[in-house]
Amino acid sequence: MAIKRKIRIKKSPPKHNSHEFNLMINEVVTKLLERDVEIEGLKLALLTRNNVLLEGPPGVAKSMLVESMCAQFTDDIKLFSKQLMKGTQIEEIFGPMNIKKFKEESLYEYNTVNTLADCHIAYLDEVYRASDMLLPSMMSVLNEKTFYNGLSKIKCPLISAIGTTNFVTDTEELEAFNDRWLVKIKVNPIQAASNRLKMYNNFLRKTPPRSRKFSLERLICLLEEVDSIRIDEDIILMYDKLIQQLSSNLNSSLITDRRKCWGLKLMQANATLNEKDEVGEEDLEKVKYALIQVNNPQQEAAFTDAFSSVVETFLKQRREQKEVELISSHFLDLEDRFSGSMPLEEAELLYEEALCSITSLKERKDDYLSDNNRSRCLDVRANLEQLKSSIESCFGEAMGLESSKIVPDFPVKLNETDSSEETPLISKTLEKLF
Repeated sequence: MAIKRKIRIKKSPPKHNSHEFNLMINEVVTKLLERDVEIEGLKLALLTRNNVLLEGPPGVAKSMLVESMCAQFTDDIKLFSKQLMKGTQIEEIFGPMNIKKFKEESLYEYNTVNTLADCHIAYLDEVYRASDMLLPSMMSVLNEKTFYNGLSKIKCPLISAIGTTNFVTDTEELEAFNDRWLVKIKVNPIQAASNRLKMYNNFLRKTPPRSRKFSLERLICLLEEVDSIRIDEDIILMYDKLIQQLSSNLNSSLITDRRKCWGLKLMQANATLNEKDEVGEEDLEKVKYALIQVNNPQQEAAFTDAFSSVVETFLKQRREQKEVELISSHFLDLEDRFSGSMPLEEAELLYEEALCSITSLKERKDDYLSDNNRSRCLDVRANLEQLKSSIESCFGEAMGLESSKIVPDFPVKLNETDSSEETPLISKTLEKLF
Protein backbone atom coordinates (compact mmCIF):
# COMPACT_ATOMS: atom_id res chain seq x y z
CA MET A 1 0.00 0.00 0.00
CA ALA A 2 1.42 3.34 -1.04
CA ILE A 3 2.10 5.77 1.77
CA LYS A 4 0.65 9.20 1.22
CA ARG A 5 2.95 11.98 2.19
CA LYS A 6 1.79 15.41 3.17
CA ILE A 7 3.29 18.11 1.06
CA ARG A 8 4.45 21.06 3.12
CA ILE A 9 4.62 24.41 1.45
CA LYS A 10 7.57 26.41 2.62
CA LYS A 11 6.64 29.93 3.59
CA SER A 12 9.22 32.67 3.27
CA PRO A 13 10.48 33.98 6.61
CA PRO A 14 8.88 37.34 7.52
CA LYS A 15 12.23 39.17 7.48
CA HIS A 16 12.89 37.78 4.02
CA ASN A 17 9.54 39.14 2.83
CA SER A 18 10.33 42.67 4.03
CA HIS A 19 13.79 42.46 2.44
CA GLU A 20 12.32 41.34 -0.89
CA PHE A 21 9.66 44.06 -0.69
CA ASN A 22 12.36 46.71 -0.19
CA LEU A 23 14.27 45.36 -3.18
CA MET A 24 11.11 45.53 -5.26
CA ILE A 25 10.52 49.13 -4.17
CA ASN A 26 14.12 50.03 -4.98
CA GLU A 27 13.47 49.04 -8.59
CA VAL A 28 10.80 51.73 -8.75
CA VAL A 29 13.01 54.27 -6.96
CA THR A 30 15.88 53.84 -9.40
CA LYS A 31 13.54 54.29 -12.35
CA LEU A 32 11.95 57.55 -11.14
CA LEU A 33 13.65 60.75 -10.01
CA GLU A 34 12.80 62.89 -6.98
CA ARG A 35 9.95 60.57 -6.06
CA ASP A 36 11.33 59.04 -2.85
CA VAL A 37 8.64 60.69 -0.71
CA GLU A 38 5.82 59.58 -3.00
CA ILE A 39 7.13 56.00 -3.17
CA GLU A 40 7.53 55.86 0.60
CA GLY A 41 3.94 57.02 1.00
CA LEU A 42 2.75 54.36 -1.44
CA LYS A 43 4.53 51.51 0.32
CA LEU A 44 3.42 52.62 3.82
CA ALA A 45 -0.18 52.88 2.64
CA LEU A 46 0.02 49.48 0.96
CA LEU A 47 1.38 47.78 4.10
CA THR A 48 -1.37 49.31 6.27
CA ARG A 49 -4.21 48.52 3.82
CA ASN A 50 -4.78 52.22 3.20
CA ASN A 51 -5.28 54.56 0.27
CA VAL A 52 -3.04 57.19 -1.35
CA LEU A 53 -4.01 60.39 -3.16
CA LEU A 54 -1.38 61.93 -5.43
CA GLU A 55 -2.26 65.52 -6.27
CA GLY A 56 -0.27 67.54 -8.78
CA PRO A 57 -0.35 69.42 -12.07
CA PRO A 58 -0.57 67.53 -15.37
CA GLY A 59 2.66 66.06 -16.70
CA VAL A 60 4.52 65.26 -13.45
CA ALA A 61 4.34 61.49 -14.07
CA LYS A 62 1.74 60.63 -11.43
CA SER A 63 0.35 57.86 -13.64
CA MET A 64 3.83 56.59 -14.46
CA LEU A 65 4.60 56.34 -10.76
CA VAL A 66 1.47 54.28 -10.06
CA GLU A 67 1.94 52.04 -13.09
CA SER A 68 5.59 51.42 -12.20
CA MET A 69 4.55 50.31 -8.72
CA CYS A 70 1.74 48.07 -9.95
CA ALA A 71 4.01 46.47 -12.55
CA GLN A 72 6.13 45.02 -9.73
CA PHE A 73 3.36 42.63 -8.63
CA THR A 74 2.60 39.14 -9.93
CA ASP A 75 -0.63 38.34 -11.78
CA ASP A 76 -2.32 36.85 -8.70
CA ILE A 77 -2.70 40.39 -7.37
CA LYS A 78 -5.84 41.69 -9.06
CA LEU A 79 -5.63 45.24 -10.37
CA PHE A 80 -8.51 47.53 -11.23
CA SER A 81 -7.74 50.66 -13.22
CA LYS A 82 -10.21 53.33 -14.29
CA GLN A 83 -9.95 56.90 -15.51
CA LEU A 84 -12.89 58.78 -14.06
CA MET A 85 -14.84 61.52 -15.82
CA LYS A 86 -17.94 63.57 -15.16
CA GLY A 87 -20.07 61.06 -17.03
CA THR A 88 -18.59 57.90 -15.45
CA GLN A 89 -21.45 55.62 -14.36
CA ILE A 90 -21.61 53.43 -11.28
CA GLU A 91 -21.77 50.34 -13.53
CA GLU A 92 -18.25 51.16 -14.76
CA ILE A 93 -17.00 50.92 -11.19
CA PHE A 94 -19.06 48.03 -9.78
CA GLY A 95 -20.14 46.13 -12.90
CA PRO A 96 -23.42 45.83 -14.86
CA MET A 97 -26.65 45.90 -12.88
CA ASN A 98 -28.94 42.86 -12.80
CA ILE A 99 -31.95 44.30 -14.67
CA LYS A 100 -34.16 41.31 -13.82
CA LYS A 101 -33.56 41.74 -10.09
CA PHE A 102 -34.28 45.44 -10.37
CA LYS A 103 -37.55 44.93 -12.24
CA GLU A 104 -38.84 42.08 -10.07
CA GLU A 105 -37.50 43.05 -6.62
CA SER A 106 -36.39 46.69 -7.03
CA LEU A 107 -32.88 45.68 -5.93
CA TYR A 108 -29.67 47.28 -7.14
CA GLU A 109 -27.50 44.21 -7.62
CA TYR A 110 -24.32 44.27 -9.69
CA ASN A 111 -22.01 41.72 -11.27
CA THR A 112 -18.86 42.77 -9.40
CA VAL A 113 -16.34 40.45 -11.11
CA ASN A 114 -13.19 42.38 -12.12
CA THR A 115 -14.44 45.62 -10.58
CA LEU A 116 -13.44 47.88 -7.68
CA ALA A 117 -15.23 45.48 -5.33
CA ASP A 118 -13.20 42.51 -6.65
CA CYS A 119 -9.59 43.77 -6.77
CA HIS A 120 -6.57 43.90 -4.47
CA ILE A 121 -5.17 47.18 -5.76
CA ALA A 122 -7.21 49.92 -7.44
CA TYR A 123 -5.93 52.79 -9.53
CA LEU A 124 -8.43 55.63 -9.95
CA ASP A 125 -7.06 58.23 -12.36
CA GLU A 126 -8.45 61.80 -12.30
CA VAL A 127 -10.60 60.74 -9.38
CA TYR A 128 -12.12 64.16 -8.66
CA ARG A 129 -13.42 64.56 -12.20
CA ALA A 130 -16.15 62.05 -11.34
CA SER A 131 -19.55 63.36 -10.26
CA ASP A 132 -20.29 64.17 -6.63
CA MET A 133 -22.93 61.41 -6.75
CA LEU A 134 -20.47 58.69 -7.83
CA LEU A 135 -17.63 59.36 -5.41
CA PRO A 136 -19.56 58.70 -2.16
CA SER A 137 -20.67 55.31 -3.54
CA MET A 138 -17.05 54.13 -3.24
CA MET A 139 -16.57 55.08 0.42
CA SER A 140 -17.47 51.76 2.04
CA VAL A 141 -15.16 49.89 -0.35
CA LEU A 142 -12.26 52.30 0.17
CA ASN A 143 -12.47 52.33 3.96
CA GLU A 144 -14.41 49.39 5.38
CA LYS A 145 -13.53 47.14 2.40
CA THR A 146 -17.20 46.16 2.02
CA PHE A 147 -19.80 46.63 -0.71
CA TYR A 148 -23.56 46.44 -0.30
CA ASN A 149 -24.77 44.53 -3.35
CA GLY A 150 -28.56 44.26 -3.24
CA LEU A 151 -29.35 42.60 0.08
CA SER A 152 -25.85 41.15 0.43
CA LYS A 153 -22.84 42.66 2.15
CA ILE A 154 -19.73 41.68 0.20
CA LYS A 155 -16.29 41.57 1.82
CA CYS A 156 -13.93 43.14 -0.71
CA PRO A 157 -10.31 41.96 -1.11
CA LEU A 158 -9.08 45.53 -1.63
CA ILE A 159 -5.73 46.20 0.01
CA SER A 160 -5.02 49.68 -1.29
CA ALA A 161 -6.47 52.24 -3.68
CA ILE A 162 -4.33 54.86 -5.39
CA GLY A 163 -5.95 58.02 -6.72
CA THR A 164 -4.39 60.68 -8.91
CA THR A 165 -5.79 64.13 -9.51
CA ASN A 166 -4.92 67.64 -10.69
CA PHE A 167 -7.21 69.15 -8.06
CA VAL A 168 -9.26 68.25 -4.98
CA THR A 169 -12.92 69.15 -4.59
CA ASP A 170 -13.11 70.29 -0.99
CA THR A 171 -16.82 70.58 -0.28
CA GLU A 172 -18.90 69.60 2.71
CA GLU A 173 -20.58 66.86 0.67
CA LEU A 174 -17.21 65.24 -0.12
CA GLU A 175 -15.59 65.77 3.29
CA ALA A 176 -16.05 62.12 4.30
CA PHE A 177 -14.82 60.88 0.90
CA ASN A 178 -11.70 63.06 1.14
CA ASP A 179 -10.87 61.53 4.50
CA ARG A 180 -10.80 58.04 2.94
CA TRP A 181 -7.42 58.94 1.44
CA LEU A 182 -5.14 58.46 4.42
CA VAL A 183 -1.91 59.38 2.63
CA LYS A 184 -2.05 62.62 0.67
CA ILE A 185 0.99 63.78 -1.25
CA LYS A 186 1.59 66.87 -3.35
CA VAL A 187 3.56 65.86 -6.47
CA ASN A 188 5.83 68.56 -7.89
CA PRO A 189 7.87 68.80 -11.10
CA ILE A 190 11.51 67.66 -10.95
CA GLN A 191 13.58 70.49 -9.46
CA ALA A 192 17.31 69.60 -9.61
CA ALA A 193 19.05 70.33 -12.92
CA SER A 194 21.07 67.10 -12.69
CA ASN A 195 17.89 65.07 -12.28
CA ARG A 196 16.29 66.79 -15.27
CA LEU A 197 19.26 65.71 -17.38
CA LYS A 198 18.84 62.15 -16.12
CA MET A 199 15.14 62.35 -16.98
CA TYR A 200 15.96 63.34 -20.58
CA ASN A 201 18.44 60.47 -20.92
CA ASN A 202 15.98 57.97 -19.42
CA PHE A 203 13.36 59.14 -21.89
CA LEU A 204 15.67 58.66 -24.88
CA ARG A 205 16.93 55.19 -24.02
CA LYS A 206 14.89 52.04 -23.59
CA THR A 207 13.81 51.04 -20.09
CA PRO A 208 15.47 47.79 -18.96
CA PRO A 209 13.08 44.89 -18.34
CA ARG A 210 11.74 44.42 -14.83
CA SER A 211 13.31 41.43 -13.12
CA ARG A 212 11.64 41.39 -9.72
CA LYS A 213 8.03 40.59 -8.83
CA PHE A 214 6.17 40.40 -5.53
CA SER A 215 3.39 37.86 -5.05
CA LEU A 216 0.06 38.06 -3.23
CA GLU A 217 1.15 35.36 -0.76
CA ARG A 218 4.20 37.34 0.23
CA LEU A 219 2.22 40.55 0.48
CA ILE A 220 -0.36 38.94 2.79
CA CYS A 221 2.45 37.58 5.00
CA LEU A 222 3.96 41.05 5.16
CA LEU A 223 0.61 42.60 6.12
CA GLU A 224 0.28 40.09 8.96
CA GLU A 225 3.77 40.92 10.14
CA VAL A 226 2.88 44.62 10.32
CA ASP A 227 -0.04 43.81 12.61
CA SER A 228 2.29 41.93 14.99
CA ILE A 229 4.71 44.82 15.59
CA ARG A 230 4.67 46.04 19.21
CA ILE A 231 4.29 49.70 20.21
CA ASP A 232 5.51 50.86 23.62
CA GLU A 233 3.21 53.02 25.75
CA ASP A 234 5.79 55.83 25.79
CA ILE A 235 5.72 55.99 21.98
CA ILE A 236 1.92 56.27 22.00
CA LEU A 237 2.05 59.03 24.63
CA MET A 238 4.62 60.96 22.60
CA TYR A 239 2.53 60.45 19.45
CA ASP A 240 -0.56 61.90 21.13
CA LYS A 241 1.36 64.98 22.28
CA LEU A 242 2.65 65.42 18.73
CA ILE A 243 -0.91 65.37 17.38
CA GLN A 244 -2.08 68.00 19.89
CA GLN A 245 0.82 70.30 19.04
CA LEU A 246 0.33 69.83 15.30
CA SER A 247 -3.38 70.59 15.56
CA SER A 248 -2.49 73.79 17.39
CA ASN A 249 0.10 74.74 14.76
CA LEU A 250 -2.39 74.18 11.93
CA ASN A 251 -5.16 76.05 13.80
CA SER A 252 -7.66 73.43 12.73
CA SER A 253 -9.20 70.09 13.60
CA LEU A 254 -8.44 68.47 10.23
CA ILE A 255 -6.82 65.50 11.92
CA THR A 256 -9.72 63.09 12.37
CA ASP A 257 -9.78 60.25 14.88
CA ARG A 258 -9.47 57.84 11.96
CA ARG A 259 -6.20 59.46 10.90
CA LYS A 260 -4.87 59.52 14.45
CA CYS A 261 -5.41 55.77 14.80
CA TRP A 262 -3.97 54.88 11.41
CA GLY A 263 -0.84 56.88 12.17
CA LEU A 264 0.04 54.10 14.62
CA LYS A 265 -0.15 51.55 11.81
CA LEU A 266 2.24 53.62 9.68
CA MET A 267 4.82 53.36 12.46
CA GLN A 268 4.31 49.59 12.56
CA ALA A 269 4.74 49.41 8.78
CA ASN A 270 7.98 51.38 8.87
CA ALA A 271 9.32 49.17 11.65
CA THR A 272 8.48 46.13 9.52
CA LEU A 273 10.33 47.52 6.51
CA ASN A 274 13.37 48.03 8.76
CA GLU A 275 13.07 44.42 9.93
CA LYS A 276 12.30 45.25 13.58
CA ASP A 277 9.90 43.64 16.05
CA GLU A 278 8.95 46.84 17.86
CA VAL A 279 8.26 50.45 16.93
CA GLY A 280 11.17 52.73 17.81
CA GLU A 281 11.59 56.45 18.18
CA GLU A 282 12.99 56.65 14.63
CA ASP A 283 9.63 55.44 13.21
CA LEU A 284 7.68 58.39 14.65
CA GLU A 285 8.47 60.77 11.80
CA LYS A 286 6.53 58.57 9.35
CA VAL A 287 3.21 59.52 10.98
CA LYS A 288 3.29 62.70 8.92
CA TYR A 289 1.93 60.65 6.02
CA ALA A 290 -1.34 60.33 7.97
CA LEU A 291 -1.46 63.75 9.61
CA ILE A 292 -0.63 66.21 6.82
CA GLN A 293 -0.48 66.54 3.06
CA VAL A 294 3.15 65.69 2.39
CA ASN A 295 5.12 68.17 0.25
CA ASN A 296 2.66 70.93 1.18
CA PRO A 297 5.08 73.66 2.41
CA GLN A 298 2.76 75.13 5.05
CA GLN A 299 1.76 71.78 6.52
CA GLU A 300 5.32 70.43 6.36
CA ALA A 301 6.53 73.46 8.35
CA ALA A 302 3.80 72.94 10.96
CA PHE A 303 4.74 69.27 11.33
CA THR A 304 8.47 69.98 11.57
CA ASP A 305 7.85 72.55 14.31
CA ALA A 306 5.57 70.18 16.25
CA PHE A 307 7.99 67.28 15.86
CA SER A 308 10.87 69.40 17.10
CA SER A 309 9.05 70.86 20.12
CA VAL A 310 7.40 67.62 21.26
CA VAL A 311 9.25 64.56 20.01
CA GLU A 312 12.81 65.83 20.13
CA THR A 313 12.22 67.26 23.62
CA PHE A 314 10.70 63.97 24.74
CA LEU A 315 13.60 62.00 23.30
CA LYS A 316 16.12 64.28 25.02
CA GLN A 317 14.37 63.69 28.36
CA ARG A 318 14.53 59.93 27.77
CA ARG A 319 18.24 60.14 26.96
CA GLU A 320 18.76 62.19 30.12
CA GLN A 321 16.86 59.60 32.14
CA LYS A 322 19.09 56.82 30.82
CA GLU A 323 22.14 58.96 31.58
CA VAL A 324 21.04 59.51 35.18
CA GLU A 325 20.36 55.79 35.54
CA LEU A 326 23.86 55.00 34.27
CA ILE A 327 25.40 57.49 36.68
CA SER A 328 23.36 56.02 39.52
CA SER A 329 24.49 52.53 38.54
CA HIS A 330 28.07 53.80 38.41
CA PHE A 331 27.74 55.08 42.01
CA LEU A 332 26.47 51.69 43.20
CA ASP A 333 29.48 50.10 41.56
CA LEU A 334 31.82 52.51 43.37
CA GLU A 335 30.04 51.84 46.65
CA ASP A 336 30.39 48.08 46.21
CA ARG A 337 34.10 48.43 45.55
CA PHE A 338 34.77 50.49 48.70
CA SER A 339 36.17 48.78 51.75
CA GLY A 340 38.07 50.15 54.73
CA SER A 341 40.68 47.43 54.23
CA MET A 342 41.20 47.91 50.50
CA PRO A 343 44.73 48.62 49.18
CA LEU A 344 45.74 52.29 49.15
CA GLU A 345 46.28 52.32 45.37
CA GLU A 346 42.71 51.09 44.77
CA ALA A 347 41.39 53.65 47.27
CA GLU A 348 43.12 56.44 45.36
CA LEU A 349 41.55 55.29 42.07
CA LEU A 350 38.14 55.03 43.71
CA TYR A 351 38.54 58.51 45.17
CA GLU A 352 39.46 59.90 41.76
CA GLU A 353 36.35 58.40 40.16
CA ALA A 354 34.14 59.75 42.96
CA LEU A 355 35.58 63.26 42.54
CA CYS A 356 35.11 63.16 38.76
CA SER A 357 31.52 61.98 39.10
CA ILE A 358 30.66 64.66 41.68
CA THR A 359 32.10 67.43 39.52
CA SER A 360 30.35 66.04 36.44
CA LEU A 361 27.02 66.04 38.20
CA LYS A 362 27.58 69.62 39.38
CA GLU A 363 27.88 70.76 35.79
CA ARG A 364 25.18 68.48 34.35
CA LYS A 365 22.28 68.99 36.75
CA ASP A 366 21.15 72.33 35.29
CA ASP A 367 21.16 70.87 31.75
CA TYR A 368 18.43 68.35 32.49
CA LEU A 369 14.97 69.27 31.20
CA SER A 370 12.83 67.41 33.72
CA ASP A 371 12.58 68.12 37.45
CA ASN A 372 12.69 64.39 38.13
CA ASN A 373 16.05 63.97 36.40
CA ARG A 374 17.47 66.99 38.24
CA SER A 375 16.22 65.63 41.56
CA ARG A 376 17.73 62.19 40.94
CA CYS A 377 20.97 63.85 39.91
CA LEU A 378 21.14 65.65 43.27
CA ASP A 379 20.40 62.42 45.16
CA VAL A 380 23.23 60.57 43.42
CA ARG A 381 25.58 63.49 44.04
CA ALA A 382 24.74 63.45 47.78
CA ASN A 383 25.50 59.71 47.91
CA LEU A 384 28.80 60.27 46.12
CA GLU A 385 29.71 63.03 48.58
CA GLN A 386 29.08 60.58 51.42
CA LEU A 387 31.25 57.95 49.72
CA LYS A 388 34.01 60.53 49.24
CA SER A 389 33.86 61.40 52.94
CA SER A 390 34.13 57.72 53.85
CA ILE A 391 37.24 57.32 51.69
CA GLU A 392 38.77 60.46 53.23
CA SER A 393 38.01 59.17 56.71
CA CYS A 394 39.76 55.84 56.08
CA PHE A 395 42.58 56.84 53.73
CA GLY A 396 42.82 60.64 53.87
CA GLU A 397 46.02 60.76 55.87
CA ALA A 398 47.73 58.11 53.74
CA MET A 399 46.62 59.94 50.57
CA GLY A 400 47.88 63.28 51.90
CA LEU A 401 44.41 64.83 52.03
CA GLU A 402 43.11 67.33 54.57
CA SER A 403 40.01 66.22 56.44
CA SER A 404 38.24 69.43 55.48
CA LYS A 405 39.06 69.10 51.78
CA ILE A 406 36.28 70.48 49.59
CA VAL A 407 35.63 69.21 46.07
CA PRO A 408 37.34 71.87 43.90
CA ASP A 409 36.67 72.97 40.37
CA PHE A 410 38.68 71.52 37.49
CA PRO A 411 41.50 70.64 37.43
CA VAL A 412 41.25 68.37 40.48
CA LYS A 413 44.59 67.20 41.90
CA LEU A 414 44.21 63.90 43.67
CA ASN A 415 47.54 63.92 45.41
CA GLU A 416 49.17 67.23 46.23
CA THR A 417 52.56 65.51 46.02
CA ASP A 418 51.89 64.77 42.35
CA SER A 419 50.64 67.95 40.71
CA SER A 420 51.18 66.65 37.17
CA GLU A 421 48.12 64.39 37.11
CA GLU A 422 44.74 66.11 36.65
CA THR A 423 41.28 64.56 36.64
CA PRO A 424 39.67 64.17 33.22
CA LEU A 425 37.11 66.72 32.09
CA ILE A 426 33.37 66.03 32.19
CA SER A 427 33.30 64.77 28.62
CA LYS A 428 35.82 62.05 29.45
CA THR A 429 33.88 61.14 32.57
CA LEU A 430 30.66 60.71 30.62
CA GLU A 431 32.50 58.74 27.96
CA LYS A 432 33.61 56.35 30.66
CA LEU A 433 30.08 56.02 31.98
CA PHE A 434 28.63 55.26 28.55
